[in-house]
Amino acid sequence: MTYLNSNIEIPHEDMSSLLDKISIDSFVDILDKAQSALRDETTTLRIEGFVGIAIFVALFTGLCEDDVLLLVEKEVIFKGTRKSITISVVHGKRLEVSQEMTLDLSKRVTMAGLRRDGFLGPHGRPNVGIRPPNYEETMTP
Repeated sequence: MTYLNSNIEIPHEDMSSLLDKISIDSFVDILDKAQSALRDETTTLRIEGFVGIAIFVALFTGLCEDDVLLLVEKEVIFKGTRKSITISVVHGKRLEVSQEMTLDLSKRVTMAGLRRDGFLGPHGRPNVGIRPPNYEETMTP
């Protein structure tokens, strides 16, 4: 129906390939990666292609709709509150699955600001010529 509303011509023979079955090993691999993406905020699962993708659209939008971003020909069709799983339906493309990890650098920056060695002095200027306190001195009550 989405293809009809978007005026994209897809041959009827190709439309049925959305429902093609994929191998059990591929299915298990995708479910394993989906589990990681749903448990870990820094991991994202991306499923892109056409043949056999309908099962994943139904499965993930049905079971974990808050975690899914659904694209059809690069147009957003559905967007959950989180984007742990991205499903992109692209006509003529074989099914590709990738798992991506993001880094949260804000935690590293926060920790760098809390260093004990006096890295930055007043007003963000480097401490030049000022001896940082010994570790033992800062640990005594």
